[in-house]
Amino acid sequence: MSSYADFRNGDTPYVPPHNRTDTSKAAAKSVRKTVGLQMAQVLAHIRAAGMQGRTTDEVEAIMDGRHQAISARVHDLDKAGMIYCTDDEADRRPTRSGRKARIYRAIEFKPAEGRPALKVVGAE
Repeated sequence: MSSYADFRNGDTPYVPPHNRTDTSKAAAKSVRKTVGLQMAQVLAHIRAAGMQGRTTDEVEAIMDGRHQAISARVHDLDKAGMIYCTDDEADRRPTRSGRKARIYRAIEFKPAEGRPALKVVGAE
């Protein structure tokens, strides 16, 4: 598993995905140098929230970032196993638009197998 240090200087083996079209390949290439730093920043904001976690919308608001970029980094971090969310419908929080959103937490806050999850205040 990677750490914050792996990403903070843009040093990451991560290659942004593309859908094989010329425009998608160009977009992936254009963010390659900054994607590591952006992943580190998103991870730091999620870690800072502890068990409360953060929704993608909350990270977007904190970073004043674009939805497409921030949600892509949240997806990348989730896929890399560095953050997690549950499938529990009760484990959601409203976004700025009022819709319920998944709450992401750093993997170090994930309950161990066989141990009950901690109740998160405000996630009702």
